[in-house]
Amino acid sequence: MARISPFRGIRFNPALIRLGGVLSPPYDVIDSAHRDALYGRDLRNIVRVDYGISHADDVPGTRDPYTRAAAFLTSWLDLGILVREAEPTIYVAAHEFNSAAGTCHQFLPAYLEHATTEIDANDALGTQRPQDLQAGARTEMRLTDFASAE
Repeated sequence: MARISPFRGIRFNPALIRLGGVLSPPYDVIDSAHRDALYGRDLRNIVRVDYGISHADDVPGTRDPYTRAAAFLTSWLDLGILVREAEPTIYVAAHEFNSAAGTCHQFLPAYLEHATTEIDANDALGTQRPQDLQAGARTEMRLTDFASAE
């Protein structure tokens, strides 16, 4: 049985940033030219953490894309650009895409189908519990909406 545990997520602070400047598609669906464009969009674009640029003089473990990503993450948290949620929460994500044939596919995490029976009611589930989700309720944030915002 899958065990689902809430956690204190990290998100951008909308009071300090413009979401259209800092969001990025997942690293594995963008090429280096798209990454470079995202780098130029905003100094706080998440691509700097997810898909950093390698330099010829990088030294693994000392000065490389991973150490720079850690430095960005730490400084953004210190500056309040990124904030950690106050309470542990369960985050639900649904995926939707169109196949090459034009068919729309939607995926909702399978654990939600049986969440009320698979989660021990005595567990501390934070502020949002799967059994509290209303059937048919849907919240969505499309990355393209923010990525194209000026």
